[in-house]
Amino acid sequence: MSLKQGDAVPANTIFKYVPVKLNDTDSLTCPAPVAYNLSKDAEQSKKVLIVSYPGAFTPTCSQTHVPEFLEDANIKTVLAKGYDKIVFLSANDPFVLQAFAKALGVDKDETKVKHVIFASDTYAEFSKKFGLELDLTKMGLGIRTGRYAMVINDGKVSYIGQELGGDVTVSGFKSVLQHL
Repeated sequence: MSLKQGDAVPANTIFKYVPVKLNDTDSLTCPAPVAYNLSKDAEQSKKVLIVSYPGAFTPTCSQTHVPEFLEDANIKTVLAKGYDKIVFLSANDPFVLQAFAKALGVDKDETKVKHVIFASDTYAEFSKKFGLELDLTKMGLGIRTGRYAMVINDGKVSYIGQELGGDVTVSGFKSVLQHL
């Protein structure tokens, strides 16, 4: 099954995440994960940008793909276009993702703390359901979320940019910006 432009956000699409608190730089702080209900936001016609990446603290994800979206000017651009949330999605567990968010400085910016979520696609279930996973088992890394971006407007998917190779092109900020 694939998810394509014009499709409604599937019911019961819920991800777990550990909220990042402003100025909480302690990477050992571990509150319990909470649910982020993408379906509910979609039903309320909220605009959501999903940026999926294979893994926290990996070279391309840490140095290029995710940081580009987190640049102050780029966050402001996305929010100015009416987006309520930017969800960074990975198959890593919620605790690792909170530490990754802190390492990228999300905890130092009130706007990012309010609008950015680093959520876990546990076992890459959501990504696998729609053919958006990345199989890295031969490298010892298992099944991961693929590298893709998804734009959600009025409860529907308005853009999916899935990377088929190792580069960041259709899921990068400049490409996604054209579809916001």
